[in-house]
Amino acid sequence: MEKLNLFFSRIRELTFWQRLFSWRHVRNLSYDAFEEFKSLQKELSNKKDQHALLEKKLLQATTQNEGLQSNIQQFEKLAYKKEEEINSLNYKIEDLNRTVSKLTLANSKFETTEEERTKTYENKITQLNQIKETLVNDTKRLHDARLEEERVANEKLKRQWN
Repeated sequence: MEKLNLFFSRIRELTFWQRLFSWRHVRNLSYDAFEEFKSLQKELSNKKDQHALLEKKLLQATTQNEGLQSNIQQFEKLAYKKEEEINSLNYKIEDLNRTVSKLTLANSKFETTEEERTKTYENKITQLNQIKETLVNDTKRLHDARLEEERVANEKLKRQWN
């Protein structure tokens, strides 16, 4: 930039006579200034390319960010739904646990009742067996008594006929 400034400064300061007789020095400055202008132009082009590349990367990053934001929102919605589902299932589990408790209590009552029935049944069967035994013994005794009576009656008859 310094050679360009020097060139334009020299052009402004040139007098009529310097333009006629010392043009060689100005021409050399113009070549140097043109080279500097080309390098500045190239640098500007590189900066524009870098700027375009950075804008493209920024656009890609923005697009990616939007996609990620969308994914985050979807995952948050999914997490919310899963949380609701978990809460619903926890409520169902609590309800089922209450039902299991009620059924366990009812079952224990039925088991207690069944045990009492079994004991009553066994007692009545024992009583029935005792009564049966008593009846069998009484029947046997009566049968034996009848046999004895018949034997005695037969003996009497035997004695009578003898």
